[in-house]
Amino acid sequence: MAAPRHLQTRGAQHPRRPVQSTLVVVGLKLSTLIISAALGTGDTIDHSVTSDGYYNLGSGDELVVASQDAKATADLTAEGTFDAAALTDVESALAGDTNVDGLLPLLDARASIVNAAKQLAEPGIILSGMTPRASRHSAA
Repeated sequence: MAAPRHLQTRGAQHPRRPVQSTLVVVGLKLSTLIISAALGTGDTIDHSVTSDGYYNLGSGDELVVASQDAKATADLTAEGTFDAAALTDVESALAGDTNVDGLLPLLDARASIVNAAKQLAEPGIILSGMTPRASRHSAA
């Protein structure tokens, strides 16, 4: 008695054409290479930018942001700004404190950038501005 039809073909290997098999293997290798290169490049750029920031600015222990709320959120682009007199008050209050290495007044703003000549645009960038004397390695 013969086996049912679905059991007859169950373990059989259907041979592929050699060219098709080669294309599948090459495609898998190429896609693995592209993904690995993209991840490696992203990590390298992230590390370079982060280490450059730590080198030039040092570490920050406290971040004070302007806010209308009782408990402010410290994102990179706070909506409010401080009055310049408030910075002077903070600097004078902390002038003799040995636990404070320095202050870094920083202004961040969200913006869009367009390169009309190359027809390129980036809809969301963060512009950061600080005084040259605040940088650890500044000439001032």
